Amino acid sequence: MKDNSILDPVDMYPGLKEKVIAQAGEDFDALIKKGKVKVEANRETCKRYYETKEKLEKAQAELSSAKGKSGLAKGFAIFFFVAAVVAVIVAVFGFMNANYLMGGISIGVVVLGVVVGILLWRHAKGALQAAIEAAQKKVNQLDAECKKLLAEAYAQMNPANALFDWGMPQKAISTAVPLFQMDENFDVEKYTYLIEKYGVPAIYDNDTSIEFVQSGSIVGNPFLIERVHKKRMVQKRYTGSITITYTTTVSTKNGTRTVVKTATLTAAITKPAPSYHYETFLVYANEAAPKLCFSRSPQVDINSSEKDLEKQVRSGAKGAKKKAEKELMDDNQSTNFTAMSNDEFEVLWHAWDRNDEAQFRLLFTPLAQQNELEIIKSKAPYGDDFHFTKEKMVNVIGSKHSQSANYYADPDSFAGFDHDKMRENFVNYVTYYFQNFYWDAAPLIAIPLYQQMKPREYIYGHAFKSNLSRYEHEVLANTFDKDILKPQDCCTDIINKVKLDKKNGPIDEVTITAYGFRGEPRVEYVPEMGPDGRLHNIPVHWVEYIPVTKKTQASFTNANASKNYLDSLSKNQGYQNLLKTLSKSPLAKYSRRLGAYLGGFSPETAKQLSALLSPKAEEKEKPAMPESTVKEKTGEEK
Repeated sequence: MKDNSILDPVDMYPGLKEKVIAQAGEDFDALIKKGKVKVEANRETCKRYYETKEKLEKAQAELSSAKGKSGLAKGFAIFFFVAAVVAVIVAVFGFMNANYLMGGISIGVVVLGVVVGILLWRHAKGALQAAIEAAQKKVNQLDAECKKLLAEAYAQMNPANALFDWGMPQKAISTAVPLFQMDENFDVEKYTYLIEKYGVPAIYDNDTSIEFVQSGSIVGNPFLIERVHKKRMVQKRYTGSITITYTTTVSTKNGTRTVVKTATLTAAITKPAPSYHYETFLVYANEAAPKLCFSRSPQVDINSSEKDLEKQVRSGAKGAKKKAEKELMDDNQSTNFTAMSNDEFEVLWHAWDRNDEAQFRLLFTPLAQQNELEIIKSKAPYGDDFHFTKEKMVNVIGSKHSQSANYYADPDSFAGFDHDKMRENFVNYVTYYFQNFYWDAAPLIAIPLYQQMKPREYIYGHAFKSNLSRYEHEVLANTFDKDILKPQDCCTDIINKVKLDKKNGPIDEVTITAYGFRGEPRVEYVPEMGPDGRLHNIPVHWVEYIPVTKKTQASFTNANASKNYLDSLSKNQGYQNLLKTLSKSPLAKYSRRLGAYLGGFSPETAKQLSALLSPKAEEKEKPAMPESTVKEKTGEEK
């Protein structure tokens, strides 16, 4: 059996990355071959398209220039007209003062100005109008040619565009690096496995909703990439102000006088308000060191030099020694902190809240310490940007780089009209996906015991109450437009929570509860002392956020069909008739072979839907790609 272990995560990364790049390219080429795309013909079409587009841009610049010259000519004409009017005024003024010479010259200027202005305007108008019309004609012709070539390029690539499906990047990574296996979706079996065997939290509270989840395994040990939408209450600052007028007496050299002054008084208050944000992290379950708990946060600045680190280690080692001496004074020998002999690891890893020294050392062998130090001291691509928390058998990695990572792998984002750019885009995305995931997983695979520990078989002692995991329930709920789920008068973002109502054959009937807030305007008067020696009530306007909820019935199922087939169902009359039986407006959403519908189905229609979504039905239909699969962007790739 081939050993897929990664003994040195930092040194092995470049080679693994090259394997992923090669596999992504092979997968894309296989898709192109399956779609029977004529690559050279597409390259020729795209070459003509880009050349025509360049000509179009130049023609548009010429048109803009011609219009600008027309405007300039009009400006000159207006100038001469104004000059003529001024000349008339001067002439009249001259005659009134018996200055005949000035009057004659003025009249001459008037006549000359008017004549020159009229001639210039007529000539410029005609010539420039002709130039504008010619430029506009050229722009129209090139624009029509561009659109024709773009449509031709899309037609050449559409057979391949129809084949892009969910999970393609994940499959490329799993093939190139067998240590990482990624699932099509987070099924109910693995969900139950993580909860019952490892103690992964079953679900989050009403302040957190799961936006995205990707499940898989590392050497058989399960992991989840989670992106969650969170709400927290913060103190929001509101300000108000008023302007007051008052009189005061001031001394002058002639005595005293009364002066009127103004002053602006301001006041501020803080009130609770909801704040929303997203978090992405990696959850990994492993039976090694099952009682150990600890946490660590980033310690090494990416700009730190070797001298900076040496100084940091010397100072930190003193702190570790003092902590160890202090904890020796208590009676609990099992939890006493004992500094490790490797000062550099102890200080830079900085897991000083660990609860079991023996299991900590079991996990962090000399090789593990060396691997972790290489990761956190590396400058590229991310350095020490991660938090690592272990709570018994559950490990959580949260990194700075993963917060902006795109793990959705939307098939539509890979479609386009230019074969070469599409290939580059797909390979770059898979590489980007692997890079973000790898450096979150690196602190885990840096521990040899984690790779050596294989999970034992888990026997379920009960039937599953649902078809899909509760995590996927929330992910599907979050695919719907928020405006559909929002409570009435809600003025904030919402957190969607899902409750399973019943298992209706292959369909999970659920209730989505959207939690949000409506805002009520309030005014609070704050007394402030003014420079006039009096108290003034300053109105401060603020918003009171009052919780509101809305419940929406929905149905979720494992569609178990390709994206192309699901897109084609819009033309299937039987499917459309099924959607009409929903208790709400017929709205269907699909993601990663899972289907979400607003409303509920009867048991009979649930069976009919399941039959339509079966692999046999897809094989029978073999539909062509729907027109909506690719949204063209004039002159641009997706």
